[in-house]
Amino acid sequence: TVPQCQELCVAYGATCVGFEFGVDYGGGSTYYKPGDCQLSFSVDISSCDGSYYNLDFYIRPTPPFSPPLPLPSPSPPPSPPSPPLPPLAPLSPDFIYAASEDQLRSLIMDATADISIYLPPRADFKLGSQISCTSDIKVTVASSGEGAMLDGQGKTGFFSLQYGCSLTLR
Repeated sequence: TVPQCQELCVAYGATCVGFEFGVDYGGGSTYYKPGDCQLSFSVDISSCDGSYYNLDFYIRPTPPFSPPLPLPSPSPPPSPPSPPLPPLAPLSPDFIYAASEDQLRSLIMDATADISIYLPPRADFKLGSQISCTSDIKVTVASSGEGAMLDGQGKTGFFSLQYGCSLTLR
């Protein structure tokens, strides 16, 4: 949700100056899905077409939380904030945040270039089916703090790496 993404930005620290939140505008890009949360290290949106990429940009508020300022379209008012999340380790700007198993799956399966994916600490993703990578790319999946769990629920073979794809879990 927008409030959860806002909390992640605030918890990340001063280097997170805003975030982009996935919405369904029917734009030409299918890379970002509704609900995706992308932490941002710049407020310069002059070269970003939010309607094409299906993203709204929110400027990082300072606690206590204030309603976000969406660009380019309005969103419903946020719910009251949840308890603060634990601090995140520094997230390199080239990492993409995945908050769910579906986002992790889409990021890996749709990747056409090297990709680095960050999972929140203590995340527990229950993998229900195989995730395939069929491009000659490097995929890195990382977390921090207590780490994240990719739970195969007693099964194996959840990653299928073909055609030169490599996977690093950290």
